[in-house]
Amino acid sequence: MREIKFRGKRIDNGEWVYGYLVKQFGVFKIYDDSSEDFGNWIHEVDPETVGQYTGLHDKNGREIYEGDILRLWRSVGSNGELRREHYKPLPVTYCNIWCQFVANDESTKNQYCIWSDFGAFEVVGNVYQNPELMKESD
Repeated sequence: MREIKFRGKRIDNGEWVYGYLVKQFGVFKIYDDSSEDFGNWIHEVDPETVGQYTGLHDKNGREIYEGDILRLWRSVGSNGELRREHYKPLPVTYCNIWCQFVANDESTKNQYCIWSDFGAFEVVGNVYQNPELMKESD
């Protein structure tokens, strides 16, 4: 079964929290079901930082979320070496037309299927904490 979860930056301390997203009375909250502190498992988050888990992992086993910035390789050699690196890092967005998460290249208006267009990918940051990665790629 597909795992549906979200992440967002907490309003109170700026830390990332992961879990179930709820919008209640106009306020976005994430229920952190991994927390063992039951008195502190509901956190208000900045709605601008909320991103959904894509269901994919990068080459290092890290979960990929909407808003992450990926470094991409077109192919992987027979010995596992990464070849033909894509020319710039791209952010992960959701494409309503394709109904899937994509690596979005605003400058060329191209959208790439993460899981089929690339042999390997690595999370190098996210658009909220590392916006300079996107400026460097322009």
